[in-house]
Amino acid sequence: MSSIPLFRTPEEITAELERQQQEDDEFEESCSEDEDGLLMNDDDVDDEFDAEGPRHDTQMEIDPENREFLIGKDGETIWTNKTLQSPFGRTPARNIITHFPGAKGIAKDLKKEIDLFSLFVTEEMMNILERYTNEEIERKCSKHEWLAKERYTHPTNVPEIKALIGLLFMAGELKNSGLNLQDLFSPIHGPPIFRYGMSKNRFQFLLLTLRFDDKNSRAERKANDRFAAFREFWELFLKNCRAYYTPSEYVTVDETLLSFRGRCIFRMYMKNKPDKYGLKIVSLCDAKTYYFLGGIPYLGKERREIENVSKPTSYVLNLVDSLKNSNRNVTTDNWFTSCELADKLTSKKLTLVGTMRKNKREIPPEFLETKGAPVMSSRFLYDPEKMMVSFTPKKNKNVILLSSMHGDGFVNEVTKKPEIIEFYNMTKGGVDVFDRLCHEKTTKRKTSRWPMRYFYGVLDFAGVNAYVLHKINNVQDTYSSRVRGTFLKTLATDLVEPCLKVRAQNARLPKMLRLSIKHHLGEEQPQRPVQPQDTRKPRRCDVCNEGSKTKDRKGYAFCEKCGKCLCGEHKKVICNGCLNNDDSD
Repeated sequence: MSSIPLFRTPEEITAELERQQQEDDEFEESCSEDEDGLLMNDDDVDDEFDAEGPRHDTQMEIDPENREFLIGKDGETIWTNKTLQSPFGRTPARNIITHFPGAKGIAKDLKKEIDLFSLFVTEEMMNILERYTNEEIERKCSKHEWLAKERYTHPTNVPEIKALIGLLFMAGELKNSGLNLQDLFSPIHGPPIFRYGMSKNRFQFLLLTLRFDDKNSRAERKANDRFAAFREFWELFLKNCRAYYTPSEYVTVDETLLSFRGRCIFRMYMKNKPDKYGLKIVSLCDAKTYYFLGGIPYLGKERREIENVSKPTSYVLNLVDSLKNSNRNVTTDNWFTSCELADKLTSKKLTLVGTMRKNKREIPPEFLETKGAPVMSSRFLYDPEKMMVSFTPKKNKNVILLSSMHGDGFVNEVTKKPEIIEFYNMTKGGVDVFDRLCHEKTTKRKTSRWPMRYFYGVLDFAGVNAYVLHKINNVQDTYSSRVRGTFLKTLATDLVEPCLKVRAQNARLPKMLRLSIKHHLGEEQPQRPVQPQDTRKPRRCDVCNEGSKTKDRKGYAFCEKCGKCLCGEHKKVICNGCLNNDDSD
């Protein structure tokens, strides 16, 4: 294998660039134009030539006197201080978007909250929950005989699981996720819908027994996959996220942290996140609508799926694989951004914009110097496929960004910021805003099981995605907190309603609870016939006065025939049916 030549002087670099340009010119001259000639008429050729001008006029000439070259610390990466893109050239193909973002497939015609949510947590996933949860209930009841005798340990079904999810959404919307169950189901402090949906013991028991995989085969699968306990459910959810939405031209890759304090081999500490401790997911979100497009859970040090690339690059390439050949831009932070990632994305017809760490070996040492650099000044470096900028926001401090989307060093005269930085600031928050939306109205409850924490995360992700599609289909322009709150309340109510209808017909429930549930459902209650009240004043019982004058009892009822006043001892109550039968006899 031949070694790659290193060019360490400007003369050697200039000679190499001239040689490459000469080879390109010879290649263009040797290309056959027969096919192009067959596709165009002679008149069309002349008109197009006059409009476009000669091809060589749009190419930049190499000027060694005005052009400087810098070499990265790796000794291989060559940069120049002048752009290699012609100001009169066409828009690069990598910046031309040919797709229409928004809902797709059956999601276009859905507007109801529960229908949109069911796109992401489908009946197939509900059946998985029902099957594996019932298996866990059976195991627990067979292990503890006293538990089998309790009224709240019977097997579950899909409507009840939906009701459980609906109550979790209602708790998240009302900011009651951290409230203890005693207060949550309290007749005084808790919302009535929780008592209507299920009992406190049943709610707690279902959260303890909820399972997402076959426990009998978990050990075998766990030997090759640490995520085995939640893998099936997670993959189905990701498939649904990709199936019903076409992302915009800008997407963001960043880290999401699901807060978790339990024992887990891949739990992480991230000081920049609000929750500090938790389960990390490398997430891909739409930079404009904050729709969750996919995520890869961090499972500790494992073998990389893509060989010969760094781990951050492997994460990004896996996430954007479904977006290749679409000319979209991927915005990343400094943990992901590298020249290696930019080159890999370019081969997939994607572009990259992101901040870079200063220890990257592709950066020339001279480019890192900040001493003497004016505040709000910018320096640019270029190569044929990408560019780099060093921006000095404060004295003796600079920020370095890499872009394969931009081709020139345009600076905004008003803000004094390069176009790359303004674009990065506009698109970097896709995952951060998505995290905030999930965190504000989370369904999370305290748990020591990491699969359960991922389940709460899936519910939060699905709630945000369903709301994004609801917003698009109903043409809502803003992410109003009130509108999203109404969306989640309606979704929770629709999920709980089938279970409420079953409980309203359960004769074993207390009568007042059943009446309250029927009133909540809007069902008409049968009204009791109102008996006409007697306007006569009470007086002494006439029957008591006839027998003995020692009894001084007040009578409040009067005989319909003779009008005598009767006390409680001497009056009798009879219904109209029996009275009519006595009259007929």
